Amino acid sequence: MYIEQQESSDIIVLLRSRTMARLHLHLFNSAVMIYLFCVALQYTPSAVAEYVQEVLTDSMAFISIYCGSVSIWPVFVPAVEAYTPESLALAKQLLSFSRKQGIGNREDMQRVVHQVWADRERLAAERQCDPGEIFVDWRDVMKRLDEDVLLL
Repeated sequence: MYIEQQESSDIIVLLRSRTMARLHLHLFNSAVMIYLFCVALQYTPSAVAEYVQEVLTDSMAFISIYCGSVSIWPVFVPAVEAYTPESLALAKQLLSFSRKQGIGNREDMQRVVHQVWADRERLAAERQCDPGEIFVDWRDVMKRLDEDVLLL
């Protein structure tokens, strides 16, 4: 009986670990796409809105299912590109959760994200367009705020 329980338990743990690893890999792959489109090609947030929503939703699922935190990089990258009410709400939840983890750079990261959002809103109001059409380079925002955020 003990052996059957042990084997069954090992299978569940192995399946859970594989699922967790697969989801985390998916988060990183999708965040890489956002990074390439926005940082390298300077796409606007509206061009990557589906990726942003997907990564933020998957990050929340990861936290909910596995009761742990997700790496900050695949949260930061879509968070700075969030602009829809849904993606902003998810990003705020994730940033709040990240801050509660007690790691100092996550507070700095949140400051950068909020400044990107504020800059995007201001520019959209000035140009009288949708915030999703405004490219804001978060690296420039980091420099302006004199922040050096470690995104690990």
